[in-house]
Amino acid sequence: MTTDPTSTPTLDDIFDALQEAAEAAAANGGTLYGAQAKKQLTHQFPDFTERLFGFKKFIELLRAGNDAGRFRLEIIDGHPRITIPSESPVAAQSGADQGRLRADVWSTFIGS
Repeated sequence: MTTDPTSTPTLDDIFDALQEAAEAAAANGGTLYGAQAKKQLTHQFPDFTERLFGFKKFIELLRAGNDAGRFRLEIIDGHPRITIPSESPVAAQSGADQGRLRADVWSTFIGS
């Protein structure tokens, strides 16, 4: 996704950015937490604030993205965590390949 930092993002732009960030975190074996997500959004969209979209709190925006099916929102010990739906190709890959090396990493070791 290419963004113009001088233009005001749409809610879809925000959801796209959150989904991409959650996918990237999952692909690297990590998790995207709410505070990290907001920091990334304000870096990507300098004028970002949830109030631009009618939300009083960031968690409300995250719930809207969850309700729209763009990503999954889980609250763990009071901390929002953003993950990708299990039907996403990245989620399927990260679950299926657990404990196995990627082909490119394997080929580095065996020298194919």
